[in-house]
Amino acid sequence: MDAEKIVSGGAEENIEAGKKVKAPEAGQLADDVVELADAKMAEDTIKIALDGMTAISDYFVIATANSETHLQALAGHIERALREKYNLRVYRESGSGQAGWIVLDYISVVVHLMTGEARRKYNLEALWGGDTAEALERLGKMENGKTVK
Repeated sequence: MDAEKIVSGGAEENIEAGKKVKAPEAGQLADDVVELADAKMAEDTIKIALDGMTAISDYFVIATANSETHLQALAGHIERALREKYNLRVYRESGSGQAGWIVLDYISVVVHLMTGEARRKYNLEALWGGDTAEALERLGKMENGKTVK
């Protein structure tokens, strides 16, 4: 990405007052999201570099919330902070606190905020990379190198 772009919702154009802002590189944006999630007490926050595995995004950030309310608060906090810092608006949001999974799509970075139950069930780490054994052990699905059912 270029060093300077007009940013809105990941679409790299800002209708709002035509204000130019410095767009973050995908890696910086993912790092910012990790810090923001951790600042709001998210658990087991990880960043996965997709390294050409898909054209949909450069990074996934996955974080666990301890309740539906916490899930909604995390999503709101991340959205507000990125809007304030970069004038960056989420391109697409889906899911809900009640569903246990909220997705914030910033195009180059897709943020998955999940309850512990949803995270164990869908196990995105195993699907998209990272250290699968370490991720499973941390999430309580593997002990001593063996899968726990």
